[in-house]
Amino acid sequence: MTARAILRALAVVSILAAACSDPAEPPLPSFSVSPAAQWSGGLIFIRSEYFLHHLAVPVVVAGTDTLAYIGIDDSTVFAQLPPGPSGPVTLSLVRGTRRDNLGTVQRVGLREKRTLTPGLMGEVMIVDSGGHPWAMGNTITGAAQYAPMGRIDLVTGAGQTFTSIHGPSTVQYGWSPSVPSGSAVARDAGDTLHLYDLRATPPQPIGGALFGGQTGYIRHLVQLSPGLWLHTQSHFSFTHAETDTTTWRVGV
Repeated sequence: MTARAILRALAVVSILAAACSDPAEPPLPSFSVSPAAQWSGGLIFIRSEYFLHHLAVPVVVAGTDTLAYIGIDDSTVFAQLPPGPSGPVTLSLVRGTRRDNLGTVQRVGLREKRTLTPGLMGEVMIVDSGGHPWAMGNTITGAAQYAPMGRIDLVTGAGQTFTSIHGPSTVQYGWSPSVPSGSAVARDAGDTLHLYDLRATPPQPIGGALFGGQTGYIRHLVQLSPGLWLHTQSHFSFTHAETDTTTWRVGV
């Protein structure tokens, strides 16, 4: 072997030795991100021993946003999930040009903003019909006793006003859920009190006129047992027996 060939071989060996001696990127310890789902703009928590062993503040991004997090202890930080639409948000640790996936949070955000009508006042009541939610309440604020019922489909955004069905006004603290589920007490166009199925279109009376609640600011009326009814007004609850005119006050 010539001297030039020997020198060339030594150079190659030294290059290989130097390459093999370069320290490898240390593996990351485990990370945990919670909660798995969070509202847009809500708080998320990241836990790892990685925060304990680094004097420089590690850079963590959520999607394209760099998180400004605050330490709780040596291994736990919290930060605000960047506001945005619903969907998965990947959290990554940035080390130079390298990004390591730390976990994913399902962000629950708003797809769009809509103005829903009619405007509902007082105690807004939510009724679910097989996973299909409705919001209902009063459509007038100034009524002394009863106000026309408004209902909004929270899926389609469609709203309706039922002028022949009057619920307790905001002065009397508004609607109150009853039994069975999806029902409430309201008055018909003739001022007769009924229990209404609020999921029907239009809402339909359940059974006949209710006993014991045809006067006063009735918000809730339910049959406790055969012949015995619980009657709730704006401030008081009473029991009524169909065969006895005596009234007992049972709560405030």
